[in-house]
Amino acid sequence: MKIFTTCMIALLLCSACATANLADDNEATKETLVRISGDYRVNAGLPVTVTLRSVDGKALKFWQSRADVKSGKHRLLVDCRVAATEKLARYELNVTVYAGERYGFVAQASPREGCTEVKFVNKN
Repeated sequence: MKIFTTCMIALLLCSACATANLADDNEATKETLVRISGDYRVNAGLPVTVTLRSVDGKALKFWQSRADVKSGKHRLLVDCRVAATEKLARYELNVTVYAGERYGFVAQASPREGCTEVKFVNKN
């Protein structure tokens, strides 16, 4: 049983970092794509998490925490959760991204108010 539990935990951790390729272009390279990363849905008790739910209406799978897309304008749906109070807020962000860049999210939050804002930031 212990081995099974260990294997399941390892599987969850490895699968949590999967990337959704939403570029719709098999010939796209790392230099021409944009990576958008949210927090892992399975985490070690982070006080605030911002998870990427969908890009341009295409939902990410449970195990995907980031997406590779083409440069240009995109519509993102993200969830911001405050663990202490289980408060959840959903945000729709319209963003413009550029090839070769990496982006993520920064949340403004408190246990009393929950998430009050989610900013889309360049991580390069």
